[in-house]
Amino acid sequence: MRSRRARYDYLLSALLGQDPLGSVPPMTKQMLRDRLVEARGPIESVDIFLLMDDLMQREAVLAGQLQPDQTDMAVTTDFTADNEPALPEVLMPADDQEAQTENNRLAVDQVWERFFRYAEHTAQATQSRFLKKWVGFEVGLRNALASARAHVLGLDPDTY
Repeated sequence: MRSRRARYDYLLSALLGQDPLGSVPPMTKQMLRDRLVEARGPIESVDIFLLMDDLMQREAVLAGQLQPDQTDMAVTTDFTADNEPALPEVLMPADDQEAQTENNRLAVDQVWERFFRYAEHTAQATQSRFLKKWVGFEVGLRNALASARAHVLGLDPDTY
């Protein structure tokens, strides 16, 4: 029986050479996702990273740094009536009580907390050791940065 890793060797060997930084990638994120689906690859894990990039683009649109037509979203493809990127259902508050509790926090913090909880759940569901370790590292790094920034600004780090 072939190992799980061996199934994807041909995908790695088909990758194009790396162009200089800032150049246009040879395929869109949606094309990459479609190829992974076709190859029965680890789509759930890859979707976490694509969703993370979509969320960063969403923030850029909300901040006015990008126009909706300038985005290259792969997982979050819906837009609201105001032409803002919509959140996927998994990142919406579970109920009214959760939404009410979150009113005291920044909306962006709420979205990222739900994202990392979803990523952790996906890591457990798919038994992805890589994704589980990445979530732990990323959350730890973000918490350390928030704490350091709060300290420099003379704020209570527990709030962030």
